Formats: sequence, structure tokens, C-alpha cells
Amino acid sequence: MTELYFKDPRDYIVFEHNLRKVRRPAYSMRAFARDLAVSPSSLNDFLKARVGMSEERIENIALSLNWSAPRKEHFRDLVQAKFERDAGIRQSAMIRVKSRIKESGHGLSLDVFKVISDWYHLVILEMCEMQDHLSAQQINKDLKLASGTGQRAIDRLLKLKLLKKTAQGYKPESGTSHAGDEGTSAAVKAFHAQVLNLATEALQNNEGEAYDSHSLFYSIDQADLPKMNAELRKSMLAILSRYAQTKNANCIQGLSLQIFPIWSKQIGEQNL
Repeated sequence: MTELYFKDPRDYIVFEHNLRKVRRPAYSMRAFARDLAVSPSSLNDFLKARVGMSEERIENIALSLNWSAPRKEHFRDLVQAKFERDAGIRQSAMIRVKSRIKESGHGLSLDVFKVISDWYHLVILEMCEMQDHLSAQQINKDLKLASGTGQRAIDRLLKLKLLKKTAQGYKPESGTSHAGDEGTSAAVKAFHAQVLNLATEALQNNEGEAYDSHSLFYSIDQADLPKMNAELRKSMLAILSRYAQTKNANCIQGLSLQIFPIWSKQIGEQNL
């Protein structure tokens, strides 16, 4: 798994909280603090950059969240680089942070993570391509988003230069409207989990011709999986390229391809 290296220690806490909200939308930061065995006020002070964290607290949080050793070390260095009073320790931590991010090539801001992980960003890009003078309020209403979410998403897309302001309103800078296995795996997993939740809602509503579903199980040699998956993805994108358009488009559809293991001989033999 690609390691996740943020540039601000607070982003890790927000990131972990967001991952849990995918499955539990009502999961508050206060509840998250309790699960981390940290007082809500202490966690709030940390998120507002009023205080840092002790070595013991960093260890406990890393254990609670099942962090890898590299992630824990990076978080510790970020905390020291931001909050440590000793200039020497602070400088050493900053050097390690910069070196780690440079070597990995995966230093992300939370804005980048959210664009990768929150489904509505890609939908907003499609909506802006199709409709002129689209407002944040209309986005909130059409996508059933909480108040303020649409504007924050627009601001984020503008900041990352994925969206631009024109005489006709907001327009996308590129044609990206899908997420595969590229980028930070934790973010991609969060994105796909949200898309599956949307698919579940659509399945329950079963909105006529606009909805279609197919599920099947098949036997295959595991050695052939990479080739088959690549061919499926290529075929899917080839078909979409013939029909997906912006000139005469009047709706946005969602398509999610999920291929996952159910059973293998190895598992069966282990259970004997």
C-alpha cells in the first residue's frame, strides 16, 4: 500500500475521521476523540493549532488507528516541526519531513485528498461542463449536499486548478471524471466506498431505465486476473468514449466496476 504523507499533522486526524464518516455519516469529531481516548477539547485545540501532542499520545493514537511505522514517524515529525519549542529539534524534524515527502513523491494536502476521496467533486466538474452559471446553492440542492459543501468543493477545485472561472460560470480545466487505482490508495478506497453507497441507494430506488445492474460470479486462474481486469477496463472506457459527451448531454450517470475475490482453493485448503 502506498504510504500517505500529509504536510500538516492535523490533516491526519481529519483524514481518519473522514474515512469513518463514509460508513457512519453522523460520526462526530467528538465521538472520534472518545474512540482515540483523547478529550474532545484537547483534540479540538490540536486541530486549531493551539497545542501539539506528547510522545505518549502520538504512540496511543498510532496504535488506535493501526498506523504503519512510517506513518507514525511522519506524524511525529510533523508535530515536532510545527509545535516543538526547541529550534534544533524543530529543524531536524522538518528536514526529515521534507526528505520523506521528496523520496516518496506522495506528499498531499488535505484538499488534494478530498478531491480524490469525495465523490461529488468529480460530479461537480461534469455539472459545470454541462450547465452555465451553476451556483453552489444549486449544487447543494441537486446533489443533496449539506449547506456549504458545494461552495467548499468549488473553492477546492479552483485552488487546485481543476476548475476555472469564466464568463459562463465555472468550467473544468480537464476532462477527468473518474477514479481508478492511481493516487493515494486510502483516498481511492474512500471514494469507491462512497460510490458504492450511492449505488445502494439507486438500487433501492430502482429508477427505471436510468438504472441498470449486473452481478455474477465466475471461476478463473488467478494468473489471468491482471490481464482480464485490464481488458475489462479498456473495454469499459472504449464504450463510454462512444456515448459520453458534453454537447447534448442532459444527465450524469454513475458507473462503478468492482472486481473482488470470493473464494480460492488456497483458502479452502487452509480451512481443512
